[in-house]
Amino acid sequence: MFDTKVFRTLWKVKKLDLLPFLTTFLLCFWEVQYGILAGVIVSGIVLLYPVARPQIKVYDHGDLVVQPLSGLSFPATEYIRERVYEVALAVSPPRSVVLDCSHVSSIDYTVVAGLGDLRQEFERQGVSLTFCGLQDPVLQVLLAVKFTEPFQFHIREEVQGKNDQQERDRAGQSSLLPATNNSPETPPPL
Repeated sequence: MFDTKVFRTLWKVKKLDLLPFLTTFLLCFWEVQYGILAGVIVSGIVLLYPVARPQIKVYDHGDLVVQPLSGLSFPATEYIRERVYEVALAVSPPRSVVLDCSHVSSIDYTVVAGLGDLRQEFERQGVSLTFCGLQDPVLQVLLAVKFTEPFQFHIREEVQGKNDQQERDRAGQSSLLPATNNSPETPPPL
């Protein structure tokens, strides 16, 4: 009826997975329907939390390098804006930010609109928000939105950097462009 090996395995592998398991198990003693419903709700929260609060690394190299470690979607919009604002604009003097998107494989319109608002706040403070390490799906979304000229200029520089990298790869030369630096321990060179 109850396999204790599952409990031990969950404890060893990922303790957070015990939360929906124990919630479902314990509430099933009250009513089976409530146990299953509570387990589904807790599982949903456990699955959605990393989407709403993605991990972000911040490096200081004169300018701040902010590196989200996963895709950016609607639930993460306010969190990303607050974190970037907190590390760059809430300090004195405000600092420019390079948003390293090398780990971001997807982005939605809401995040792009939020980043556009953040970029306007940066411009009012006299600092810049630039992007590097853009993957093609992210780049396509950013190009489709058609921001103002300074934003498009930074994207075009990124496209040119990717084209130059591809040409060097074809020629057999090695390169250290930020788009090829996938190591999370070290930030891309500026």
